[in-house]
Amino acid sequence: MTNREIYDAALALLAEEQYEDCADYESRAPYLLAAFVNECREVNGFYHTAHGKEAEEQEGCVMLDLDGEFPLHTRFVSAAASYLAALLVEAESETLSDRLFARYADEITRIRCEGCSGSSTSIRDVYGFA
Repeated sequence: MTNREIYDAALALLAEEQYEDCADYESRAPYLLAAFVNECREVNGFYHTAHGKEAEEQEGCVMLDLDGEFPLHTRFVSAAASYLAALLVEAESETLSDRLFARYADEITRIRCEGCSGSSTSIRDVYGFA
């Protein structure tokens, strides 16, 4: 999955079809995607570990090449598209931006919860107060 495919998905969420009219979006997208990667680096590592895979060390970045490969697990693609779309229209449409950002936050919450299992065990009284 390339960063440009995520950018295209973000434009689709915004119902933007005229790429000529989106030059400012395309110039900002590499920086916004890098911000997403930086914010989700730890969650990506946790996701890999929770699914029995070796967590890859992600270095911080300032911008991503739109024609380069998306550096996180593919599970993060839809969250990245929502995040990018939300920040691209933040100044133009606060309502749409808030709705897309909420979608991003919900998706990250779902990703964080995947693989989280818990179990209940008895607690041993080591102090003898019982």
